[in-house]
Amino acid sequence: MDRTVLVRVEEAKRWTLGYGFGVDVQSLVNNQPQGQYSASPRLSLEVTRLDVGGRPQTFSLRGRFSDLEKGGQASYLIPHFMNQPKLDLRLTALDEETSDVLTFTARRQEADVTLERHSSPSTFVALRYSFRTVAVIGSTLKISTDEIPLFSQPARVAMTSLTYVTDHRDNPVDATRGSYSSVDAGVAWQGFGSEANFTRLSAQNSTYYRLGPHLIFARNTRLGVESIFGGLHKVFVAPTGDEAGGQFILTHDIPLPERFFMGGSEADRGFALNQAGPRDPVTGFPIGGRALFLNSLELRIPVAANKYGLVLFHDAGNVFTAFRTMRLLKFTQNSPTDLDYLVHAVGVGLRYNTPVGPLRLDVGYSLNPPRFQVINPPSTVPEVRRLSNIQFSLSVGQAF
Repeated sequence: MDRTVLVRVEEAKRWTLGYGFGVDVQSLVNNQPQGQYSASPRLSLEVTRLDVGGRPQTFSLRGRFSDLEKGGQASYLIPHFMNQPKLDLRLTALDEETSDVLTFTARRQEADVTLERHSSPSTFVALRYSFRTVAVIGSTLKISTDEIPLFSQPARVAMTSLTYVTDHRDNPVDATRGSYSSVDAGVAWQGFGSEANFTRLSAQNSTYYRLGPHLIFARNTRLGVESIFGGLHKVFVAPTGDEAGGQFILTHDIPLPERFFMGGSEADRGFALNQAGPRDPVTGFPIGGRALFLNSLELRIPVAANKYGLVLFHDAGNVFTAFRTMRLLKFTQNSPTDLDYLVHAVGVGLRYNTPVGPLRLDVGYSLNPPRFQVINPPSTVPEVRRLSNIQFSLSVGQAF
């Protein structure tokens, strides 16, 4: 039997323009160690060019602007690198300024070369070399450089890392079954051009189970560890912002913007944005740590033909001073300066599905929020404060 098949082919547009608008609702005002809730508009813009020079290569420019983040990124993708169908080469450059940690505003300028090998549609391995300069903008630093003079200074970080990702979720935006795993291991070393010598390991595993037509159980576990090695390196300290009166010092620590911070809608909902972990004993502001752990459990209850949803969650985690001080079975503090313990939070969330993902409102209640100390001059007697038990977060997309 003869059949006639009509095929219509249209060439994709070589130039595409994407844009987005939104609102950040976080602890954005940084005049208090525990932060104050505020809202900020969030804008994004992306321009993409396909078939650069008549080749199957892609160039893109991205820009972001809000009170939390300002910056731009340029990337160039070469698929099937060296005629290998499973090999892609990606070149990236970025310049950004972020204020998502109340303690400081960080400036990052970075160039990356990434080689990706896709062994299957759901699994890939990436080898990356990153060269960046990270700096704390001096006028925004809320802690004294006399208190912590080493890791608050600008630094050059050159890191080689290996990333493995396998994704078997049925829907990456709103998964109902499957699993997701990633492991990233990197080394920053003077031999690569770095001023700081340290290793970093970050791992994540998420699983999703449909227990019934209106019940989904989701779990997510994250682990992060940083470790210092090698000898001292030299950085320049200029208190006035220039070389006049400055001096060189030797340091053996991880730069402040490179340390782990956690908390907020995308992480531990028992904390406000990046409020977990160690704090400066004088000002009370967070200073990050060299180890991180988080375990999140969710019961997701979709209703009204999956248009709305209710979520019950439990988050347990914290940022720790170092891996050797990580205490996952410790649930109380010995003192206001002892912040190496596991913080538990329970909560409830509402979901409203939109074309770009679920609109999410979560309310978390911390069962054992940290106490911390603050010294307000001229008094030398520490004042003990406690983080709020209740945290609110508004975002788009599931927490994991």
